[in-house]
Amino acid sequence: TQDDLWKLTIATIGSLFGVIAALIFAQCIGRLVPIRVASFIMVLSIASLFVCVNETFTFVTTTIAKIVEAFVNATVWIMIPESFPTNIRSTATGFINGWGKTGGVLGTGCVYLLFYVSPYSVIGLFLFCSFVGFVGTMIYDRETKYEILKET
Repeated sequence: TQDDLWKLTIATIGSLFGVIAALIFAQCIGRLVPIRVASFIMVLSIASLFVCVNETFTFVTTTIAKIVEAFVNATVWIMIPESFPTNIRSTATGFINGWGKTGGVLGTGCVYLLFYVSPYSVIGLFLFCSFVGFVGTMIYDRETKYEILKET
């Protein structure tokens, strides 16, 4: 419906704000703290989908998740050139992209299969993936804000 199209448009525009916020926070604060906080907010927003009380709550929650997802993704793309020397940067980026595409295909298949078991199992899958991402940000301890790009 037209209402759903407007909601999708608003959530997508929210992603743009997430990317802009990532750039600002990365320049002012650094990379690690913002990505960790954003990953934690992602876990909370996905977990709150288990208690959807109405359509507005669901829309706000998913929009927040979309904004935070764009924030985390943009921060990762800021950190990649700062983490790898030039001679392996394109290989590292391709490797990361390859796993991202694989995850996208497997995730879509899992959502399709799990939705018919229970919609809550899909939310559980999203929550699990968000939690793994949050744990990953807590394990990664290299702040790249002051890194000098390695040209080799």
